[in-house]
Amino acid sequence: MIMKKTAALLLSAVLLFACGCSLRTRQTENEKTTEQQTVSTSHTEIMSEKTTREETETVTQAQTEETVTFAQTAAKSDKSKSNTPETTAQRSSKTTVKHTEKTTKKQSEKTTSTTKSVIENIISTVNDIVTTTATTTQTAVQTTGEKLSFTTTDINGNSVSMSDYSDYKVIIVNMWEPWCGPCVREMPDLQKLYTNYKDQGVLVIGVYSTEENAKTTVDSTGITYPVIRKTAEFNKYDTGYVPTTIIVDGNGNVLSSEPLIGSKSYSEWESTVKTYLK
Repeated sequence: MIMKKTAALLLSAVLLFACGCSLRTRQTENEKTTEQQTVSTSHTEIMSEKTTREETETVTQAQTEETVTFAQTAAKSDKSKSNTPETTAQRSSKTTVKHTEKTTKKQSEKTTSTTKSVIENIISTVNDIVTTTATTTQTAVQTTGEKLSFTTTDINGNSVSMSDYSDYKVIIVNMWEPWCGPCVREMPDLQKLYTNYKDQGVLVIGVYSTEENAKTTVDSTGITYPVIRKTAEFNKYDTGYVPTTIIVDGNGNVLSSEPLIGSKSYSEWESTVKTYLK
């Protein structure tokens, strides 16, 4: 009986020891597994971090390479553009622009010239109207019996007086101004009259008061008869209009009964001169 109890106790002790060993083994295995899992987790985290860093570096490098490539491509493109000859369309466009600018400039110059011509015609027309009106509405200035006497300078600055022309029979004293269209237009006819009748004792004297453009006008019309500066002695024959003309003899005696206002043609002047030559 005692042997059976002893055997039972030994068996229980063995079983307890075996269970204890099994528990320690399982605990050790569990600890080992946990450690392995921890190591594995740490390794995974390290590998993940390494992968992330490598991926980031790869992306950054790719972006850098892409930026460099883009810059190089752009530079090559600019260089290619600068070295590429102009296309036919580009040359045609430039030619069109130049032609347009040239045409616009010509049109502008033509418009300016046309405007200037129109203005000159208007001024001339106004002068003609004023002259015509003056001729028909003037209050006659009686000049018969008057005597013209003056001392002045000619267009070239030389001193002259009435006595310098005493050898002439008929002297046409024509008062004009450079800005007067009808005055300037009749100058060639007066020059022709002087050329054709000077041998018969006929003289033409131009009288002006406006200095501006006077010399230029005389030179441009080609007249050779005397042109003198107006003085106070001419005021009594002033009608307020130009051209105004009086006719005198070599002694300054006024032959015309009143001043002649307005321009005349060559034939009209010739008819007038013949009247006084009789």
